[in-house]
Amino acid sequence: MITWVARRWPPAFSIAAFHRPRDVTLLFVGNPQCAVPVEDFEFDWRAMGAEIESHPLFRTAPTSRFSEPWTSTSSSAVL
Repeated sequence: MITWVARRWPPAFSIAAFHRPRDVTLLFVGNPQCAVPVEDFEFDWRAMGAEIESHPLFRTAPTSRFSEPWTSTSSSAVL
């Protein structure tokens, strides 16, 4: 089940991942991308990425991208 979250571009959706609904942005830039905003990386983001990549919504595994709100010390993780 996928739910459209808001009218914006790129479109944001909510998918069930890692035991609860997650807001994500879906992009296709040569290959599918699933961007997930997170507050920090104090969780098993590798396991969540694997769950997203095997989600039944996707015909082919997307690249899972996690990003924190931007600060001067921000980082991001790509699985």
